[in-house]
Amino acid sequence: GLVDVYKRQVHDVFCCIASSHMDILDRVDNPKDLKNYMLKAVKNRSISILRHQKVRNEYDAKVANAAEVRCR
Repeated sequence: GLVDVYKRQVHDVFCCIASSHMDILDRVDNPKDLKNYMLKAVKNRSISILRHQKVRNEYDAKVANAAEVRCR
């Protein structure tokens, strides 16, 4: 369900930060700053996924429409 999708997104962001942005974590002294950074990163990732899904849905609709037109 959607909860699994959200959990996967958060996990993906954590993995991305851990694998390529550890220097950012080393520079954060205040835990609240780290929390804010992580929340922003998850939000940005979620927006990117939603945008990508919208593009896929629009493409799928165009392909379905083109196939329907050819079958007439």
